[in-house]
Amino acid sequence: MLIDSGIFKEKNIIKIDLIDLAKAKKLDIFLVDWNSSKDHINQIFDFRPNNQTPVIIFASPGKIPEENLSDIANRSNTVIVNFRGRLINDLLTSLVTTSYDKS
Repeated sequence: MLIDSGIFKEKNIIKIDLIDLAKAKKLDIFLVDWNSSKDHINQIFDFRPNNQTPVIIFASPGKIPEENLSDIANRSNTVIVNFRGRLINDLLTSLVTTSYDKS
């Protein structure tokens, strides 16, 4: 879906398996599928390079338990997306709002 949108190039999308999370430390944005990553969500946040790195969590409505919602809500630059149509919008918004000269 991301590549089909024409906005993102395939070479700029990197799939990181949960066993290789350390590779994510250099990335600019995290897109997380809740169903496959829910047991590792804290690890995913720990591997963010900093709090400015956006994390977008894709989950079906009602799938994230209340205790996890509270924790996620208290983390900076984090979005929960329930609809595929909003995913591209939230990705672009996150990239724009967190882009800055890192030097």
